Amino acid sequence: MAFEEKKNQTNPQLLRHIAQVHIEANLASDSFTYFTDGSVDYQRQETGATFKAGNSVNSRRRSNGCSALQTEMLAIQKALEHALAKHQQHVIIHTDSRTAIETLQQEDIHHNIHLITNVISLMQTFKRQGCQVLTNWVPSHVGIIGNDISDKAAKLAT
Repeated sequence: MAFEEKKNQTNPQLLRHIAQVHIEANLASDSFTYFTDGSVDYQRQETGATFKAGNSVNSRRRSNGCSALQTEMLAIQKALEHALAKHQQHVIIHTDSRTAIETLQQEDIHHNIHLITNVISLMQTFKRQGCQVLTNWVPSHVGIIGNDISDKAAKLAT
């Protein structure tokens, strides 16, 4: 979702409405939708990553000391691996991490090279198979049910 204003300067109901419209607009009959999230407890240095697919939620504790971007990317990676194993043709990944989406669009990668190239490689595998992967930003904590579920699950996984 292209949204130019800052999230904290926008009415949460408006954000939720815009996100829901965008989620529905990108739904295709043959698409499979994922909500991903990563969580970092900086006090305990514990992290977790989650993806929600349909009615199932897959959460994993991640290595201590992972950054927020790393946990978000791990969640996206696991969702893509799941979609690949399920032979999905059209995959939509909703994430509340603008940074993860922006990182995947960069030409030069300087940090987290192995992790980011793994995610990009998975996306290219889908493309070679004639499948489409769409990443979509959804705002956090505004009542998007799939995002709220993955957010809670990621926090529990830490």
